[in-house]
Amino acid sequence: MIKKLLLGLRFRLAVHKANRQARRYGRKYLVINVGGSLVTFSKQELTLLVRRGYFHRGITAANIEAHALHVALPRPSSR
Repeated sequence: MIKKLLLGLRFRLAVHKANRQARRYGRKYLVINVGGSLVTFSKQELTLLVRRGYFHRGITAANIEAHALHVALPRPSSR
């Protein structure tokens, strides 16, 4: 039961971080599970990591985005 509470708390914190960064930097941010921990990446960072071979061969940024736990979109600019 405590594990579930901690996982829920970590997920909420990761989602909050992704939403805050998406608003601040105007990029799409993803919350994904890497090695048992929740990590937030911008889509731009993710494509760079895929190109450098951080993930298994054949995995694309689109695949990771489709399986992401949360996708934080930036607000449209009011310019």
